[in-house]
Amino acid sequence: MSKNLYRLKSPLRSEYYYETTARGKLNEYVELLPVDGYNQTPKETTVRYKGSGTTIKTYRTNNSQLFWTAPD
Repeated sequence: MSKNLYRLKSPLRSEYYYETTARGKLNEYVELLPVDGYNQTPKETTVRYKGSGTTIKTYRTNNSQLFWTAPD
């Protein structure tokens, strides 16, 4: 059951209007997964939205110290 206790996602940068969509914009996130959780791979996922031109990149990790590091 512990494999399903948490799954957190946070932006890599802390800036104004970070989550808005704009042509050519790149939004990056890091996701903290349980050690024994499902969907451990791929470690990096990229989704491009053709309508808005926004790219969203998500990195997955089990390293809680890396995840809780303050964003740039």
